[in-house]
Amino acid sequence: MSALNERMREVIAAATHESDRYKTLESLTGINRTTWSNFMKGKQYASYEMIEAICRLWEQWTLYIVIGKGERPDIDPDRDTYAEVLPQDGGVVLKRDRKGRAVANIPHLLNCRAPYDPANFEWGYRGVGPYELSANILYLFGMPEQAAQKHAQAFCDEVVSSLPHQEAFISVERIKEWIEGRHVLAS
Repeated sequence: MSALNERMREVIAAATHESDRYKTLESLTGINRTTWSNFMKGKQYASYEMIEAICRLWEQWTLYIVIGKGERPDIDPDRDTYAEVLPQDGGVVLKRDRKGRAVANIPHLLNCRAPYDPANFEWGYRGVGPYELSANILYLFGMPEQAAQKHAQAFCDEVVSSLPHQEAFISVERIKEWIEGRHVLAS
């Protein structure tokens, strides 16, 4: 189990800012920040709940975390950590890693695909990947899960599908304006 714990620590270190790591993990997982701190400092092993929470947040690294195969958290050649992709205003940053795979600075909390389809984000066209990214953005910005999925296609059509394919940014202001302009936060 110690190898799994080390890989999980590696993913967490790559995916979060050191300055607010435990607060971020607590807000994303519901697991107390002291528990995360103790885990990251090697004072305790990861619980099943912690492993599941991290694998749900960053599904692209699940295989790596659990069995050590697959891709390591190699985010961006210009940055040291995943969290450094975050802009000052907290908007959504979309990039391609060295292998051309989509990387976003938001957690993957909603899976809108069939169970056998790989869950991943995409942008720059209309399709399942951009729809899933849209649903996750709306959910992260306060929409209930069902409302996020209901309005994801419109957000995808109006915002996500027109983004440049290689690299893009969606400001917090643009996301909030879209949500407020349609009065859809609670619907």
